[in-house]
Amino acid sequence: MSYYIRKLFNRNYQKYLVSGVVISGFVLLIKYGQHKLEQWRKQEVQQMLVRSKRRQHFESIEKSCHNTITKLSKCVKVSVLETLDSSSVIQDLKDGKCDKIVSWNKLKLYSFCRTVVIIYANTILAIILRIQLSLTSAHMFKQSQEITETYSIDSIVQEQYLTLCSYFVEDGIGHLIGLVKEKVEEVIGAIPLIEKLGIKDLEDKYWKITSVISVDKERDPVKNLAKYVLPPSVQETMNPALEKLINSTLDLLESNEVQSLMQSSVRSGFVLILDRLSNNFINVDIKNDPLTPESTNGHIFTELNNIKIPMAKIIPMLNRQVDNFNNDDLHSTWIKTLIEDEKLRNFGANIYEAFSF
Repeated sequence: MSYYIRKLFNRNYQKYLVSGVVISGFVLLIKYGQHKLEQWRKQEVQQMLVRSKRRQHFESIEKSCHNTITKLSKCVKVSVLETLDSSSVIQDLKDGKCDKIVSWNKLKLYSFCRTVVIIYANTILAIILRIQLSLTSAHMFKQSQEITETYSIDSIVQEQYLTLCSYFVEDGIGHLIGLVKEKVEEVIGAIPLIEKLGIKDLEDKYWKITSVISVDKERDPVKNLAKYVLPPSVQETMNPALEKLINSTLDLLESNEVQSLMQSSVRSGFVLILDRLSNNFINVDIKNDPLTPESTNGHIFTELNNIKIPMAKIIPMLNRQVDNFNNDDLHSTWIKTLIEDEKLRNFGANIYEAFSF
């Protein structure tokens, strides 16, 4: 029996050898594939956990960003109200201690300036804070994952970097108000108090103001954002980690994306102003003409584009848009709009995503 088995084996040993090699290779290949599959699964789980941590971390930063914007925006409002103090002008008019024409023209300038500055200033504040908080958070997350970085960003560097935005609240907004006053005077200074204007006329004036601001290439906040939000000596630092953050910030502030975002936000802000004024125009028209025809729904109907009001009556409307103690004024509404703006949120998320890997 064994003789026949040996004879069979000797006759077909090459076939058995090849079959053995093939089977062994197949088994090894399966084991190798299982090993690689297990590695891939572990990597996927690990990456999923990192993504989850990154998402949770960014969501907490979003809340922090919203709170910071809300708090610092109050400082912006205080600066605007103090620098463009219309209440003192109004009091002088009430007391009759001033030249009425001069005071009314000053009030006209202040009322337009306040609305324009509120839109520009809060837009600038929202952008710089999103950049700063997204950058620092991304680097801190990167360090928490033990990803090697050239320079470590500790809590001291983080604090030094975040306090840079105080320059805008303390000094930058003053430069912005000076620019806006000059350009507003250029656009609306010659308009008589008795001239009647409609919403379309006001829209033209606001777009003209943005146009003359943008023409000033040296001071236009859209093209020179860094000049308003960072001190002149910002790059004079001996700390490599802080310098790294500052250089990244400057690159972002000078990018086309930020300029486009700023322009888009400012346009939205002026649309908000005009929407709020439209309601005032309609209310004034109804008071002046109580016999305004009614629509089939029973609601008062009026052709907004046909309503024209003297500049002297528009000034108080504009002045009330930025109020001292009103949570529903232009300032508060605009801050809420900026916080909820999807473009700004995506902008912050993109920065975080880019710098946290």
